[in-house]
Amino acid sequence: MDDLDALRNFGKKVFARSLARDQAGVFWYEYRKSQRRIMEAVRKSLGVSARQLLRQIRNANGSLAAFGARLYKIQSGAIKMADPPRKHEWIVMWAAYHDRQGDLRP
Repeated sequence: MDDLDALRNFGKKVFARSLARDQAGVFWYEYRKSQRRIMEAVRKSLGVSARQLLRQIRNANGSLAAFGARLYKIQSGAIKMADPPRKHEWIVMWAAYHDRQGDLRP
């Protein structure tokens, strides 16, 4: 699969089937591999605005919380951008935000 939404829907269907433990283990292992591959493709093809916001996340030191609030407003549409990040780019940005948060904690 090359689509994250399709993969998630497939995962929900498989979860509802209540597979045996060993079958579920194999499925979820392969699911995570596919998810990582898809997300790596998303990371490699980030748009201009997503790359700019990622750069700002990396450079936000004391103002990371305020920048997180700004990201939320952009994502929810309260702050308009000419070329807002695409749906799955937000996953990459929030992961980078949380990683940066962890880096700044004492």
